[in-house]
Amino acid sequence: MIDGSLPPVLQVLAAAPVLSTQVLALLGSGAVGGLRQCHPLLAATVAAQPWGDASPRASQLREWRACFPVATRAAPSLAGLIALAAYPAAARCLAGVTVLDMQVVGPLPDLGGVVSHLPASLTSLLAYKCSGLGHTVRFDDLTALEVVDVSNTGVDDGVLHSLPPTVRVLAAANCYALTGDLSLAHLPDLVDLNLTNTPVTDGVLATVTRRLTSLQIAGCYTVSPDASLASFTCLNALNAGLLRASNAFVAGLPPSLRVLHLPRTALVSPVDFSHLTALCVLDVEGTRVGDAGIASLPATRQALTFSQQSGTSERVTFGHLPALRTLTAATTAFSRTTLDSLPASLTTLRAEVAILADPAPSLAHLPRLAVLVLCHTLIEDAVLPTLPAALTHLDIRYCGALSPAMSLRHLTALRELDCSATAFGDGTLATLPPTLTTLRAASATRLTPAASFSHLTALELLDVSRTGVGDAAVATLPPSLRTLHLNACAAITPTTTLAHLPRLRHAQLWLLEMSLATKMALTDAGVDVVA
Repeated sequence: MIDGSLPPVLQVLAAAPVLSTQVLALLGSGAVGGLRQCHPLLAATVAAQPWGDASPRASQLREWRACFPVATRAAPSLAGLIALAAYPAAARCLAGVTVLDMQVVGPLPDLGGVVSHLPASLTSLLAYKCSGLGHTVRFDDLTALEVVDVSNTGVDDGVLHSLPPTVRVLAAANCYALTGDLSLAHLPDLVDLNLTNTPVTDGVLATVTRRLTSLQIAGCYTVSPDASLASFTCLNALNAGLLRASNAFVAGLPPSLRVLHLPRTALVSPVDFSHLTALCVLDVEGTRVGDAGIASLPATRQALTFSQQSGTSERVTFGHLPALRTLTAATTAFSRTTLDSLPASLTTLRAEVAILADPAPSLAHLPRLAVLVLCHTLIEDAVLPTLPAALTHLDIRYCGALSPAMSLRHLTALRELDCSATAFGDGTLATLPPTLTTLRAASATRLTPAASFSHLTALELLDVSRTGVGDAAVATLPPSLRTLHLNACAAITPTTTLAHLPRLRHAQLWLLEMSLATKMALTDAGVDVVA
């Protein structure tokens, strides 16, 4: 019988198996330590839960297994792995575990013996940056493995040769012990392969199954400039950044590609992408594709990233990309013609440090624009009234040509604004909508002690460091605020209090005249104070 003195939620957990499974899944295994000691039935309920969440790392695996006998995911701590290395047979207590997370940072002894004792039930081994994995590791007995991440470890060709044919996802990035003799022909079901920054060659790629859908070979300088991937007819995503790739490499890419990352490669303008008819996402930042390369993109393009180093001119246009939704064009020159050619489908425009031929262009033809980044540009106030009312994120920091008279009153959906180091002041602040949740206005030159934030009833993060706000302005901060940066605000006095901010959790209060008692009260209330 359940003890009636227990809180109702604990009675439910102990008596209703269906509900307890759902409630415990929401709590997570890291939050149930105290529950086990409340009642014997609760301990049994917790033990019966097939935990599969990212539980806190365990230093004592046997004790962890006793608490969670049917858990399917295990995450040993650094100390736990060191203990396993001393007694590898203890790994047998992980029988039934399907996911083993060994992603810990720190010096470890060789774990080859531990891996040989891991249970055959294992389907995922996550060992990113696990220093204990080296040439002694063998996976032959882990016959159910499907996902393996040994990136940033000391594994060599022999280790990967021991992988079972069931592996579908393999990440071995930054594994410098691999060589051009590596063969992956024994992995017929491989669909996702990450060999970033490894000395693999064309010969290695020739052994990879043509079922592959995702390939990452960025920084693999031993891949030849003219390597052809045309035979990978199922390939959907490719990251080949920093390669010595030639234009012939692009010509040899399969038309199945939907996502292509080619930043900072050795391509020479003009580059032709016209055969990649399914391409949706392209990143050629720092790669010289030229205006002709942009013009060759298929109409399916949804996201495009390029930069001043991409060899484009201020005459480049985008009217042939009616599906374009995201454009990232940092340090790029934009003519009025270029901006006017942007399609109405655009929802995100990132143009940091852009060189605008017209400092007051109109963006009224972009009704769906939700995210706009124009920081470090010379835009003027006249741009702001042309911004669509649907805008939710606006970044205009370091736009020195904006004046204190700028208004954002028509942006009724705005949620995040960064206007740091601008002439943003009390007047512009009064035009902000109540939908705003994040306001970054550090070093805003026109904020004064008379500023009022009371109308921003949804505000959660505010940074007004190095501004003129004072005690009166602080008193108007809404109770919704969770994060506050008030560093170096000279008008703040020792009488200032933040007691009216019940939800505050993080506060930066460097170089303030705020009283020690106020700071201590914040700490006592559970606020993370940096001062």
